Amino acid sequence: MVSAALLLTGCVHSVRLESAEKITLNDEHMGKSIHIEITDEEDVAHLINICQGTAVFDFSRPFCGFGAVELIFESNNEKISIYPAYDSCGSMCLGQEDKFSYDISEEKRACLVSIWEKYGATFPCV
Repeated sequence: MVSAALLLTGCVHSVRLESAEKITLNDEHMGKSIHIEITDEEDVAHLINICQGTAVFDFSRPFCGFGAVELIFESNNEKISIYPAYDSCGSMCLGQEDKFSYDISEEKRACLVSIWEKYGATFPCV
């Protein structure tokens, strides 16, 4: 029982972003180079709400493309990078390794896309 709990703990990460002090949008694809801090309070609140979740280790999830677009949440000298799938997949990847991911609802995905388009990013990126 204890070993199962330890295994599960290593396979699950709670993505908590309430204390984020700075959110940066990076979009590097198809000739774009967007690097901008999101400062609008409503956008910040929506992004924190959208990007929180429970990321699980991907043992066999079908591949969704990650890496073209990144959100960096910074607080207390900690950086958390979230990579939304750049196709129409509703997945988010925690960090660049593509090992931990979680899904968001279609409603949250639509809100994310509208915020990002406001800053010049486009979805899907393929």
